[in-house]
Amino acid sequence: MSRPFVLAFHKVNSGVSYHRVFAPLICHHDADVMFIEKITDVEPDMWAKVTHIFASRAFPVEPFEDFVKLCRKEGIKLIVDQDDWWVLPPNHALNGIYGAAMKERIVRSMKAADEVWVTNKHLASKVKKYNTNIRIVPNAISVPTWQINRPPADKVRFGYVGGNHHKPDIKESTIDLTGYEAYVADVDGYPEMMKAPHKLNTFPPNSYHRLYEFFDVSLVPLSGSEFAKCKSHLKMLEAGFSRCALIVSNTQPYTPYITKDNCIAIKHPSEWAGAIKRLNDNPNQVQDLADSLHEFVQDYTMDKINQLRCFTL
Repeated sequence: MSRPFVLAFHKVNSGVSYHRVFAPLICHHDADVMFIEKITDVEPDMWAKVTHIFASRAFPVEPFEDFVKLCRKEGIKLIVDQDDWWVLPPNHALNGIYGAAMKERIVRSMKAADEVWVTNKHLASKVKKYNTNIRIVPNAISVPTWQINRPPADKVRFGYVGGNHHKPDIKESTIDLTGYEAYVADVDGYPEMMKAPHKLNTFPPNSYHRLYEFFDVSLVPLSGSEFAKCKSHLKMLEAGFSRCALIVSNTQPYTPYITKDNCIAIKHPSEWAGAIKRLNDNPNQVQDLADSLHEFVQDYTMDKINQLRCFTL
């Protein structure tokens, strides 16, 4: 059998595309991959090689029906990766932009796909309505590119590097970093909401891991919801591979991965203040939690998880 040749749709400035398309496939050992932004990037003489077309969330091709028919005729397999639930909660900032049109594109892509890849079992249960050929592929970290050089400090440093649209999670947590050495990514007013003394400038998806060099404890507040259950435990992996201690909301998707040693799990927003103070006052516990979490996440290196990304269908 010839080696698979995969066309992979990739958006350079998208964190989702980086973690679910570029980072995994750039180092995939069992397939040749060509990254494209649009279908017209493919030269006519390249099509004879193509065995698979891969996309995050939806295939960005119109007219869609003609695209699918052509792929069927040529024997090209379609794989779509879903990292999130396509039904947004009422308070999500993208509700007015995302809308029914994007949901329709995602659903039609899942229906047309030969296989749908998801991050966890709960999200898989959502996909089954549209496609029963599902592969669970957890998020992972590419260790060679995730290199952290954190300078030592006299104080315990706290940090938050959440992406867009986490205002409801931060608001519910009532985290107050007044009086602590704390660094929060300058996104959507998060530093002001958390009363952090230091703002962190953001980086592109391929280098934002450098933000973890500023702190020793990663804070990961997340509201419990059906939408949250479909997310991944990526922030836990980021903290672990950065050798940070972790304070995290004890809710899906993190709950299945929480142990008594690898983090401090917050069951109620009122517990955040005490957990932050405890680690601030006990640097040795910070180190113990960081070491335990670092050991735990070794099952989620990109090389190991890439064994689940199979292009032989």
